[in-house]
Amino acid sequence: MSIKIMNMAFDTPYPPAPKMVLLKLADYANDEGECFPAIKTLAIKTSVSPSNTKYILRVFEYLNLLKRQQRTRENDNSSSSNFYQINLNTLQKKSLYKYNFKNDPVQYKAKKDEIIDEYKTTYRLIKNQKGSYSDSGKSNLVTPAKNKIVTPIYQNSDPLESSSLNHQREKRELDKSYIDKFLEAAILTEKPRSPRAYKNKLKKSLLEESDSHHSVTIQWYLEWKALNILTPEHFINKQIRVDNELCLIKSIDFDQNEMTLLSHGNIYPAKFNDLNGLLHNIERSQ
Repeated sequence: MSIKIMNMAFDTPYPPAPKMVLLKLADYANDEGECFPAIKTLAIKTSVSPSNTKYILRVFEYLNLLKRQQRTRENDNSSSSNFYQINLNTLQKKSLYKYNFKNDPVQYKAKKDEIIDEYKTTYRLIKNQKGSYSDSGKSNLVTPAKNKIVTPIYQNSDPLESSSLNHQREKRELDKSYIDKFLEAAILTEKPRSPRAYKNKLKKSLLEESDSHHSVTIQWYLEWKALNILTPEHFINKQIRVDNELCLIKSIDFDQNEMTLLSHGNIYPAKFNDLNGLLHNIERSQ
């Protein structure tokens, strides 16, 4: 374990799941940032699903925060767990220890939002790619994650030993108004033999903390919601092109189809027709 790397990881503003994975990598790493934990081990120790753990590691690679190298066993040359090298220079840039919230809260928040937006944008990009991530370093074709639900699979282990902090966070973020949409998407994707029984079982696992798979189902629901339910966070501080000029979205009202834009230091109101068209504009303006 490297205390230096752990401290830098603690000072990053990443969301809970990637931060837990980064902290666990730092926990396994030596002072040079070298470690080789298996994905299954990381998933169990962090209470993050294996599929999401793979996506997070790919995002870290894309952001040059991590380098991955395939390892093989000497006796039979078979694949082993990956070798990871944490990029200490990049990690230092993603850490907020240089910024003082009390002395300069505006700069602190600006840097924090920049790092989080970079992570979320990269995460969405990685989720929509067609390459899978494995310990062997091989890439297999899979369907894009958008509008898909992938059932978490755990073998010979209990991944439900989540910390009380993470558990409370998931409970607070659970929005019951989207549960029915989530259950319908799950049924369409999984095509169970008995849709009604599957729906009831999944709903029980989602709502009842006493269910043995409660934490995994909550994580599954939150990942689906992040990809399929649009919130103001998808638009705030994103660039769009209006009359061939780049503007920044500062606020948005879904009910009135209104937003405020920042351009050349001036803020003015604007209208939009539909959210999907607005998202397409944002993607073309990046």
